[in-house]
Amino acid sequence: MRLPPPAHEAPLPPARAGAYGTRVLPGVPYAAIPGVRPLELDLVLPPETEGPVPCVVFLHGGGWRAGGRRSMGPAFEGAEPTPFELVARAGIAVASADYRLSGEAVWPAQVHDVKAAVRWLRARGGDLGIDPDRIAAWGESAGGHLAALLGLTSGDPALEGGVGGDGAVQRGGRRRRVVRAERPAYGRGRHRRRPGGPRVA
Repeated sequence: MRLPPPAHEAPLPPARAGAYGTRVLPGVPYAAIPGVRPLELDLVLPPETEGPVPCVVFLHGGGWRAGGRRSMGPAFEGAEPTPFELVARAGIAVASADYRLSGEAVWPAQVHDVKAAVRWLRARGGDLGIDPDRIAAWGESAGGHLAALLGLTSGDPALEGGVGGDGAVQRGGRRRRVVRAERPAYGRGRHRRRPGGPRVA
């Protein structure tokens, strides 16, 4: 019996319309791992353009044990249009990727997963209209940590992993641009920061 191809090699689903003429492809598999839920990403592409566009990979927060690709944190919950649509409106594609949480797999599985997402985007860049040489990483909280690791561990064989398509690991070691996003926390505790103010006890 012939087995179907891995989910991450399947044809891309049709895009649906997003805000400002953006195009949204939700739940696209980027890697299939036996015995584990498919690893998926949501793509928000700019309106139709003449040439390939840059792409930013968004990595959600959640303390490595919770969260998902559709959440940018409580500050943006329910935002319309979404921050992803606003970024895409500016001409930058967004790929918001899931990764295995700490209850599903131990370190360094998480960084293996997000590197696989970058390799998948590079491999499918022609189909998506994404420039494979202009991919950045952007993360919130735990995702910011993973985004930083994407930039700092490029070319480290121990952290590239083998998740995703065969033969793609060698293409993962290019330079990456990273943005780490943190929201300020003001609350009870021994140390707090006031907006614009010094550390207070």
